[in-house]
Amino acid sequence: MLTNFFSNSKPFHFILISLLLFVGYTFYNFQISSFENDFIRLIQLTFKFGLYIILMLIFGFVIKKNNLTQINSYALFIFICLLLLTPNVFQNSKPILSTVFILLALRRILSFNSKKNIQKKILDASLWIGIATLFYFWSILFLLVLYAALIQLASKNFKLFLIPIIGMFLVFIICTIYFLYLDNNMYWYKDYKNFTSFDFSSFKLLKNFFSLFVILSMTVISLVFKFLNFTKTPLRKKSKYWIIIFTLITGIIIVILTGQKNGVELIFTIVPISILFSNFIEALQRKWVSEMMLWVILVAPIFSYFF
Repeated sequence: MLTNFFSNSKPFHFILISLLLFVGYTFYNFQISSFENDFIRLIQLTFKFGLYIILMLIFGFVIKKNNLTQINSYALFIFICLLLLTPNVFQNSKPILSTVFILLALRRILSFNSKKNIQKKILDASLWIGIATLFYFWSILFLLVLYAALIQLASKNFKLFLIPIIGMFLVFIICTIYFLYLDNNMYWYKDYKNFTSFDFSSFKLLKNFFSLFVILSMTVISLVFKFLNFTKTPLRKKSKYWIIIFTLITGIIIVILTGQKNGVELIFTIVPISILFSNFIEALQRKWVSEMMLWVILVAPIFSYFF
């Protein structure tokens, strides 16, 4: 039923998936807060929900523009289900904002193959990553994805490798001028540092462990499938899928390194996992297996809400 329903891409699917997100978002916020006579709080939550819709739109655009999946809604459905599986992101909009800008950077990185206006694309991607870093420090590691894409270009123009540094420096200079003018603070960046920690005790909580287990299982399945079938991937698409895999690896590194481990950091793995696992669903020959997979993904966040 789910396999057939999401096997194509229509505006109705986007509306339905948005409704699914709205139900989970509302349920979570009413679970942790009381909204009696708190009109301002409701307005804030409404604007924050708009941010998730923007995230969905950009994610869908990146997939469609780069043909990362077939013409279906599997990736968007998986993306929202995994987002609901990590509801702590609803408490803090900064990781979501960071993810929005990382997606904008990924959009530019995936377009490197055309080699048109390559300097501008590199600069744009580095600027987006720089802005994402302002909202979540460890987003800076996505520069690794940018440099991986530059290496794939096999360009002998080593000046291209300096452009990301220039882009990050521009973001730093603009922010320094802003904070210097606003509150005479030239050392604003000290407030943005994020310590490294290898303390995973927060994942001992059943809710966080369950989210990690589901995402980790999907990661393993996706990577094994992609590597086993990589030879069947058209040559023009291989470089794009390598970028998605590098993005996933970078997200995993962020999960390992970040100092505050509360499940929010898993957001940086959700985008590539949704794409790769969608490819896995598309390739399954037995419909009952893909149906079962999609139902598990749908039920997982519902199940986790009762932990």
